[in-house]
Amino acid sequence: MLVGYVDDSGSHENEYAFVLAGFISTTERWINFSDEWDALSRQYPQTLDFKMKVAERLKGGGTYWGDGTDDELIERRDTKVQALAALIKKHAIYRISAGTDWHNYRAIAKGRVPPEVDSPYFFLYHELIATVANYLAASGESEKIEFIFDQQGSIGDISRSWFSTLIATLPPSARNIITGTPSFKTDTDVLPLKAADMLAWQMRRYVEDIEISSVTEIRPALAALLELPHIHANIPAVKLREIVREVNHVGG
Repeated sequence: MLVGYVDDSGSHENEYAFVLAGFISTTERWINFSDEWDALSRQYPQTLDFKMKVAERLKGGGTYWGDGTDDELIERRDTKVQALAALIKKHAIYRISAGTDWHNYRAIAKGRVPPEVDSPYFFLYHELIATVANYLAASGESEKIEFIFDQQGSIGDISRSWFSTLIATLPPSARNIITGTPSFKTDTDVLPLKAADMLAWQMRRYVEDIEISSVTEIRPALAALLELPHIHANIPAVKLREIVREVNHVGG
């Protein structure tokens, strides 16, 4: 069976983009990945509680990289992050993502949908699942897929409660390729969610680097992950308007 693990980045409105991203692979490959990730994380410098936003820091509390000059810290960080990315690339089959920008969300959706679903997470959650299911079905994939998302609290619970409504809108081939209802777990218990965390952060920062700072350089870890086959479900303004109408139609 295939399993897709997904995390988010950019949940605060003061950020440019909101991204959900992760990877799909087989159950067996994820087991091997988890064993190898745990072993690599235990090597110096240890990253047992890996979070990409923490890994990016060089100084201050809660960082992984120890003492030394900035150059020494950067070398330790980049070497470890690139090694973790190489491990992800070794085991993942697909890279998956969905994104929208906060400006569009505020202009088009915020305050215009039922309050309980007024979050870009809700929109991206369903768009990503639908896009991946349609893609796999169209490609003739014979294995079913299970989706596991990083814990999200109430918006995760609400997104999950709408899942049956989403499923009903998909073609039979796409409906049948999804097994069960997507679940929410923590990366403490499920190590592939740490891989999803890395990708979500890296993709959001890449978008922000381009759009805000006009920086086009791709971090080496992201460059390696971009080589994986990609299933994407971005939500531009036109698509966002369509989804708002659909949500209000169903919700009404």
